[in-house]
Amino acid sequence: MYKVYFEESFFDGLTDFVSSMKRYYFNFYSNTGIYDEDKIVEGYFKKYEMMKTDIFNEINYIYEKGIIGRKVLYSFEKIENCSFVFRYGNYKITFLAIKNNENNEIVVSSLKIEN
Repeated sequence: MYKVYFEESFFDGLTDFVSSMKRYYFNFYSNTGIYDEDKIVEGYFKKYEMMKTDIFNEINYIYEKGIIGRKVLYSFEKIENCSFVFRYGNYKITFLAIKNNENNEIVVSSLKIEN
């Protein structure tokens, strides 16, 4: 049985990615003639929550486990690959992991995002 850990740095990378959407939403609302900062922030947070939920649901789907959190531990019986890839819209998101065969641990330390 393998144990899989998510390091803090993984979640930092995910947060950076999602927060970059704030610029996109600012431009979107500006282009529609809405300059009300509350509406911009509201739109950003709605998108942030949707995206976070989608990404976490996708992670849950990959691992077939419950709600994900920081330093969550997952157990597998078999690991085919130490990179886990899924798509979010136009983004391809890859989780990069380090496999430690001595004690059957896999540490997911970062993610790579491609457009």
